Amino acid sequence: MSAHPVTRVLREGDSVEGFEVLEVPGHSPGALAFWRQRDRVLVCGDVLGNVGLHRGRVRLVLPPAALSWDVEDNRRSARRLAALRPRLACFGHGLAVTDPGRFAAAVDQVLQASS
Repeated sequence: MSAHPVTRVLREGDSVEGFEVLEVPGHSPGALAFWRQRDRVLVCGDVLGNVGLHRGRVRLVLPPAALSWDVEDNRRSARRLAALRPRLACFGHGLAVTDPGRFAAAVDQVLQASS
C-alpha cells in the first residue's frame, strides 16, 4: 500500500466535517481529539482508553507511562476532555461512554489513582 500525501496539517480550532480539532499532547507528539459541540460527541483518540468489558462498565485507563511522550501533559489533556462533559465519548481503545457524568467521574478516578 502506498502512502497518501499530507495536504493539510490540522491545528487546534480547525474544523473537520463538523468536528473541532483539539490538540491533546501527552501520549504522543501531535495527538489530536475531535469535539462536536452541537451533539456533544468527543473522539478522544489515545488520551484515555476504556477497558470496561461491557457497555454498562466504565473503566478508563491512561496509556502506560512507558508509552507516553509526556505523562503530565497527557493528564492535563484528560482533564480538558472531561471538562467538555461529552454525551458520547469514543476512544482509540475500548467501548464508548454515553453518560457525561460517568465519563467525568471515571476521568477523575483514573487521575486520582495514578497520582
